[in-house]
Amino acid sequence: MKADVMSLARPKFVEFASREELAAGLAGMVAAALEEAISLRGRAVLAVSGGSTPLTFFQALSKAELAWEQVTIILVDERMVPATSERSNARLVREN
Repeated sequence: MKADVMSLARPKFVEFASREELAAGLAGMVAAALEEAISLRGRAVLAVSGGSTPLTFFQALSKAELAWEQVTIILVDERMVPATSERSNARLVREN
C-alpha cells in the first residue's frame, strides 16, 4: 500500500466495524507511509498525540515490521509531568 492513500488531495473515507479494526487499518496505512519514507529518505518522522484515545492504534502500529531505528516519533501534546508519570504521553508511547 502506498502512502498516497493518506493524500489530502483525494481523501478516502473508510468505515470500520470496531475500534480494533480502525486501529489495525490506520496502523497499516501509517506503517506503509513510514516504510515509503524510509525507502525514499532513509528515515521517517511520526508526530502523534498522546492520551488514551490512540492507545489501540499505538499497540497495532508497534507490531509492524519496520526499521524502527530509522523512525523518529515526536509528541505534539506532552503534558508537563515527569516522563515516568502515569499521565505522561511520552511514557504511553514508549511502552506501547
